[in-house]
Amino acid sequence: MRALRFNDYRRMPWKNGGGETIEIAVSPEGAGLDNFDWRISMAKVESDGPFSQFAGVERTLSVLEGHGIALSIEGMPSISLGKARAPFSFDASLKTDAKLKDGAIVDLNVMSRKGAASHHCYRILEGGNVALGAKTTVVFSITDGLVVDDGEQKPTLQTYDCAILQGHTGDGNITISGGDCYVIELT
Repeated sequence: MRALRFNDYRRMPWKNGGGETIEIAVSPEGAGLDNFDWRISMAKVESDGPFSQFAGVERTLSVLEGHGIALSIEGMPSISLGKARAPFSFDASLKTDAKLKDGAIVDLNVMSRKGAASHHCYRILEGGNVALGAKTTVVFSITDGLVVDDGEQKPTLQTYDCAILQGHTGDGNITISGGDCYVIELT
């Protein structure tokens, strides 16, 4: 397990140039926006407008801060996302426009390239146990003082820090305590 801290994440422009993204983790390491297998990032969305499109990529979006966002995705009814809603997955190659509900938001993006990787993202409130069945498991803290215990290491994460566990496919589990988080399983 390795802990990554919010202040160490890489900042870069959105693919469409409309804002800034904070890259949390990417595989393979150092991959760009057009050649990643999977990517986890955050973004502050400050105005209505189009989302960047990523051909052949599945995207999951969660609202971390703010009052929410409405997405108009090509060929689908409009979807409303807020902090209380479960993560929402959609095809990132589709034309997607966003309308803020009441001011800026901060979101969590998980993306995986079809044929190279897949992902599952869910929220855990007030801790619990997580079976390690994926090639890579990321615990992304949304509160201060979150503890991730794998039986050997026990880092304490602050808001927007994360712990990455690799190579535990089907063997073992972790205990999460002291706060709320998103768990991202990547295979």
